[in-house]
Amino acid sequence: MSGRRRWIVAAVGLIVVVVLVLVLARACRSDDDKPSGEIDAAAVVGYWQGDWGRLVLQKTDDGEIRGVYDHDRGTVVGRIESSQFRGWWCEAPSRLPTADAGLVEFDFEQAPDGLSFDGRWKYGTDEAWREDWDLREVHEAPPQELTDRFSDEASFCPRPTG
Repeated sequence: MSGRRRWIVAAVGLIVVVVLVLVLARACRSDDDKPSGEIDAAAVVGYWQGDWGRLVLQKTDDGEIRGVYDHDRGTVVGRIESSQFRGWWCEAPSRLPTADAGLVEFDFEQAPDGLSFDGRWKYGTDEAWREDWDLREVHEAPPQELTDRFSDEASFCPRPTG
């Protein structure tokens, strides 16, 4: 075998080994080893201010995220998946789609001054997305009138099935 051919075979072998090591390392990574850019449920719990007023987010024992916000006594219910909240919003008076409920998504981003998120929402499930629900983290205690609303279980609307 010529010197050039041996070099090519060795280079291909090295690439295969490196790829296998990377694949195995990713498969063995624990939740504690998540990339630093990934946001989890614990990171989003707190007090926020944005396009639709104030918002407070809390995490339930089963990992669900619930929130209450000012506008029309609104609530959100959902989960964090890959640094994104996906869920359902609803508001008074009816709390029903398509007038007062629908899908919501928040993409979380770490900024130098704290966490922020870029949100979008829609009426029901079939309407067009509206890109105007952006929030910034507030570094103070949330207002009592908002946190008191977490006790009203009926105001939290799960996404309809079917």
